[in-house]
Amino acid sequence: MESEHDPNEHAHNTHYRVSDWEVVRVQTYTPDIPTPMSDYDVIVMCYCRYSPIDAPLKSMPKRQVSIDSFGGDEVAYKQYLESEKGKNYAPSGIKS
Repeated sequence: MESEHDPNEHAHNTHYRVSDWEVVRVQTYTPDIPTPMSDYDVIVMCYCRYSPIDAPLKSMPKRQVSIDSFGGDEVAYKQYLESEKGKNYAPSGIKS
């Protein structure tokens, strides 16, 4: 996959597949005393089990950006649209 990654086009992941791991148990922890230094109010731990499957590697779909992507902030959405003008995102040609 590294040879097919174009940093000018792909910011992060370009492919995905159904995982070999499955969540079998979830525990959540809420601190008794909130910590002002933490951005999190709940800690979630997922216990997983390895369960191998035969799943194909698929190309990620093209992202869909809307005003909802900016929490309804129309100004931020318009700034994003303006920043995208003139950018030429060529097809990657990656085959799954």
